Amino acid sequence: MSRYVSPTALEENASQVFSECSRKKRYSTKHFANEVAKKVKKRRGDLVRVYECPSCQGFHLTRMDVADWKNQKG
Repeated sequence: MSRYVSPTALEENASQVFSECSRKKRYSTKHFANEVAKKVKKRRGDLVRVYECPSCQGFHLTRMDVADWKNQKG
């Protein structure tokens, strides 16, 4: 699912997007980001979750604390 973002909106938000996303890996689909998250957990044992970035409309990974992980598990 792609979203249209006008060139004007992109220009106005370019500095904000850069500052918020420049050091993060961007994944184009949630599915791919979830696959990477599974590999990170398996290799390093880190608890990670995927979130959609409001700035770039891509997906990023973030670490979860144990309480968040337990809540997500149900």
